Amino acid sequence: MLLVEGQQGADVDIGDTIALLADPTEAANVLAAARDGIGSSVTGEPVPSPIGSNGVLVDGTSPDGTKAVTVLMFTEGNAFVTLQFDSAPGDLNPAPADFVTSTGQLQLDALVAGLPGVTPGG
Repeated sequence: MLLVEGQQGADVDIGDTIALLADPTEAANVLAAARDGIGSSVTGEPVPSPIGSNGVLVDGTSPDGTKAVTVLMFTEGNAFVTLQFDSAPGDLNPAPADFVTSTGQLQLDALVAGLPGVTPGG
């Protein structure tokens, strides 16, 4: 987890998970399964995201309603990425959309540039 000081002094925890899978089809299948089970992490409806391939964004709260949660998931080639932004307990304001998008783009760029075996596209 990465702790980032957000707007107006609020803290945001960012969880980043990258899974390298056998091929782009398997990565897309893992993303679909994660999207279907997202309710265990965040309330809210998945919407498309321009980040990576098959990008999905969910804004809402934790299932117990105690904090804001935003989840960004995407694939790139054979990689599946999840970024989860959690606010401090009691803070129900989601991470700013531009912060989520720029963080996701930075992760995508680093993934493509730095990890062998990730093939862009797919």
